[in-house]
Amino acid sequence: MIKNIRHTCLIVDDIAKTHQFYSDILELKLISSGFEKDKFIKNLLNLSQLCWAKYITENGNILEFYFMSNCPSSSFAHVSFTVDNIKKLRNKLIKNKIQCSTIEINKTKTCKIMFCRDPFQNLIEFVEDIK
Repeated sequence: MIKNIRHTCLIVDDIAKTHQFYSDILELKLISSGFEKDKFIKNLLNLSQLCWAKYITENGNILEFYFMSNCPSSSFAHVSFTVDNIKKLRNKLIKNKIQCSTIEINKTKTCKIMFCRDPFQNLIEFVEDIK
């Protein structure tokens, strides 16, 4: 069911400080960044907009950042898992009374994405690559 840990996401409120620490000091490579303000981010996280950046380590681990001011860091910090069948997993979660977001396809049409919260209210992301 779960294939691997896809990335870890942290919440920060200062883009420049984040880049200075993680890229300039820790030498992680910035691989992508962007700004979301559409139905996709609204459906997944119930946010009107989101600014984000992804950094990568030498061995390929990804650390993602959501830039949010005045937001508790625990609200959207999450671990992301790559899964082999997101629809089957969603049905299993719902059967076990776990509320899930709808399954959405990302803008580049390369993966299906869904979020839920674990029993301790930690946000969990599940991603199925589209082949």
